Amino acid sequence: MKLNLGMIFYEKQSLLILGETGVGKSSFVDKLHRKYAATEPLVSVNLAGLNDNLFESEMFGHIKGAFTGASENKEGFIVKAGRGILFLDEIGELTLRTQKKLLGLLEERMVTPVGSTKSVPFRGQIIAATNKDLYQMVQEKTFREDLYYRICGLCIEMKALRDKRSEIQDALSPFQSKLTQNAYEYLINEYEWPGNYRELKQFIQRLKFTKIEMLDLNEIGSICRGSARPTVKGNYYESLDNFESAYFDHQMKIHSGKVNIAAKEMGISKSTLIAKLKKYGINSLKIKAASQDRSRLKIA
Repeated sequence: MKLNLGMIFYEKQSLLILGETGVGKSSFVDKLHRKYAATEPLVSVNLAGLNDNLFESEMFGHIKGAFTGASENKEGFIVKAGRGILFLDEIGELTLRTQKKLLGLLEERMVTPVGSTKSVPFRGQIIAATNKDLYQMVQEKTFREDLYYRICGLCIEMKALRDKRSEIQDALSPFQSKLTQNAYEYLINEYEWPGNYRELKQFIQRLKFTKIEMLDLNEIGSICRGSARPTVKGNYYESLDNFESAYFDHQMKIHSGKVNIAAKEMGISKSTLIAKLKKYGINSLKIKAASQDRSRLKIA
């Protein structure tokens, strides 16, 4: 069944976008906005960053004095979206409590700021996205069935990068001279690219600046996933710490120690990244200095 996207936007129908992490769901929403609603706002909300206490105030807004710390009126994301698009990313991360509040918005199309008795209509469009299997979550009672059917009536599932081999070849062909033939063929024909476009982008960045002129299959793992491989022995918390330590170290190295850029690419706040770096003893300044030294060597 082919979706009539123009009609969906005209009638303000809810739309659900499914796909693995890194397939470009946010970029796709940007394109939809430019094509079908460019004159109206696009408000993007990462729901994974909103806990139960923050959800209602951030989404619906609040009035002055509604709770301790509410020193002035605040316009919520829903009102900011106006007649445009409210993009709810990572909807699968919502708790059952916040799912109920979102369901109320979809059913009533009305917004009541926290502490207020006055409601205003919501005339915008909701687009939701997730990398999770919402149907399975419904079976497990972790996602409301009524909300599921409210948002999944119109659905687009984005393909993983591994299912678009021609795009991989087009992206890597300019760097074929830096790869052995075996490595090049493996990457375009067999490698799964679990991080999808995000991983491909980072891999290309490594190829651009690597000092190695020819990469073979033995080096593909260290370039794609980072040279540090976390141990999975021990209990859950030890394994999680090992993974996070390797992950954040790798991310800082491929982003040359630049905290702002790394945080944006990882989809987390700068403060969260700084806390993680401190926890695992990762020195971003040293990584940045080492990156600059390598650049000077290459220029020389």
